[in-house]
Amino acid sequence: MKKHERKTDQELFQQLVLEFHGLRGVRFLSIITHLYVNYFVNELVCREFKHPEKVIDDKDLGEFNNKLSLLKARGFFDGQKELEKNVELLTRIRNYYAHNITSKGLPMEVSDRVKELKALPEFKNEKKGFFAPFLYGNELEDLFRVHAIQTILVLAKEARS
Repeated sequence: MKKHERKTDQELFQQLVLEFHGLRGVRFLSIITHLYVNYFVNELVCREFKHPEKVIDDKDLGEFNNKLSLLKARGFFDGQKELEKNVELLTRIRNYYAHNITSKGLPMEVSDRVKELKALPEFKNEKKGFFAPFLYGNELEDLFRVHAIQTILVLAKEARS
């Protein structure tokens, strides 16, 4: 079975907007975020390696953290510490919910990680209202949503360059 199916940017971003508008709660947002982060990590592996299928389709190498380690070893995150930190935090938040499936609300452990997420430098010149359509009045959820979208968009841009 092929583990990575490429989509058009238009398909992906239309779906991303629909999903980020339709979901409430860090728990659900973290799962959707991880799907997009994993997709673009796969795209980066496709860009960085001559035979990406040997990484993506491999039982061990294809695990998310192993793909991240390979990208780090290739120097992908050099000079992009905020991006690297956000990917790690978003993954840890998603993992919390994956291993605490009945968890409700926003546990302190998750809340603290959301507060650690960083605005990415690529968005420092964006107009103040750029992310307004994704804000719903819950401070931590909005913070998560904005930084998750920023992280996904930067990964997407890097995967396409």
